[in-house]
Amino acid sequence: MKSLSKDELNRLLDIAKRHNERDYLAILVCFNHGLRISELIALDKTNVVGQHLVVSRLKGSKRTTQPLLDNEREALHPDNAQR
Repeated sequence: MKSLSKDELNRLLDIAKRHNERDYLAILVCFNHGLRISELIALDKTNVVGQHLVVSRLKGSKRTTQPLLDNEREALHPDNAQR
């Protein structure tokens, strides 16, 4: 299986953002944090703690805490993006 190029990923994110903010955020978080689909669909608002994403990784891995990137914080809180 071939991975997406940076240009292909950016085009996918642009289309997703125009279609639905939730789809955009899902693809963005999945890519940025290397999540499996099953890990992504298990997320809810309790997984965002402060400026971090807390994920219970599957397949024998442990729970991880990763900082949210700027574009993820902006997508989660668009009203605060211009402040």
